[in-house]
Amino acid sequence: MDLQAGRLINIFTFLLISESFAGLLTNVYIASVPLYDYFKKANLSTSDKLIVALCVSNVYCALLNGVFLLTINMWPDINTDINIMGIFMTLQIFGISSSVWITVCLCLFYFIKIINFSSGPLGWMKMKINVVVPWLIVLSEVVALGCSLLTRIPSVIKEFYYNYSLDYFQTLNVTSRPNVIPIHYMSIYIIGLFVPLLTMLVITFVTAGSLYLHIRRMKKNMGTSSNSAAHQSVVWTMIRLLILYTAILVASLLYTLKIFTSTNFAFFTILMILYSFPLVASVILILGNPKLKKPLMTMYNCSVGCKK
Repeated sequence: MDLQAGRLINIFTFLLISESFAGLLTNVYIASVPLYDYFKKANLSTSDKLIVALCVSNVYCALLNGVFLLTINMWPDINTDINIMGIFMTLQIFGISSSVWITVCLCLFYFIKIINFSSGPLGWMKMKINVVVPWLIVLSEVVALGCSLLTRIPSVIKEFYYNYSLDYFQTLNVTSRPNVIPIHYMSIYIIGLFVPLLTMLVITFVTAGSLYLHIRRMKKNMGTSSNSAAHQSVVWTMIRLLILYTAILVASLLYTLKIFTSTNFAFFTILMILYSFPLVASVILILGNPKLKKPLMTMYNCSVGCKK
């Protein structure tokens, strides 16, 4: 590896670490806003419970990524230890899967709140939503834990070892070693990412379609209302989160399939996408929630006023 390539890797590593800790700070901020209200009023709304749970999961992912990057930079030999890398993979799968499934719960909550249901299972869920949501959060964590434990199955470990070691062979310019598609490993991604993404897609599509029809009816009768504007903001948040996690799924598959070598610019771009999701998810939540945006705007206006 030449000096210029080494400098580029150091720059990208610094960017990845910066992304991780920026995501850590923004998610801590988001979680602190409803928790402050909880300690002040002894009341935490159902939506705030979901947001806090999602932020805790994102904090876990950001902290894990940041600590891992710092560790392999301080002790580079760890990067060649397949056992340590396997443990990191297990912990990472848990964090990503947890975030995605809790996001599905958040989208389902918005769906139940926005759409009017008079009867049936969804009507019952609408009435019992305050009781159902905590159990949905627990279920999300159980599924995420199950996905992470699947990575410790011997066949998955073997696939991971085989594919991870390809980078080592590529550095030696060995081309006779064939690529193997990690079917078992990819099936975990399907459970942990694809299934919740598909669920999120259906929920978001139905919510957006129903809201669009409702707004059209309102315009014909009496015009739009403040609730319609708030609901539109919620739907846009759902769409942005869907796009974000779709990008994470695609980047994860590209990384797993080893399409790009570890010295390729596209490889670093994939890593940037994977490490950015806690930060980007927090920005999406802030932009879509006036309660989260207001303290930041107050701080910004205060800083501008103080400078003047």
